[in-house]
Amino acid sequence: MTSYKNFSPRNWDKKSQINHTLLNCVLLTILLLIVVAYLVQTNTTIFYSIKIKEINQKLQTLKIENERLVKELAQLNSMTNIYKISADNKMIKIAKVDYLIPVQETLAER
Repeated sequence: MTSYKNFSPRNWDKKSQINHTLLNCVLLTILLLIVVAYLVQTNTTIFYSIKIKEINQKLQTLKIENERLVKELAQLNSMTNIYKISADNKMIKIAKVDYLIPVQETLAER
């Protein structure tokens, strides 16, 4: 015949208690892992948002500097500035330009 000692209410309560304890530990571990993952994700998001803000500020600074340099380049390339530079370097306006035209016979042939 089958022995029913193992199915007594005392043994059943012990097994149930062990199962509940194990289940609680597993659930607590899963909860802790979720909280740690959430904190890591939040810190990473904050870190990258700060980096993006710094890069945007640097971009704005570089845009302003670029505009200033474009204006300065336009000023340096203006005709009035070119006339001033040429006068300072004692350059004169050429009346007639004589271009050299090469003659075919004088060119070296390979």
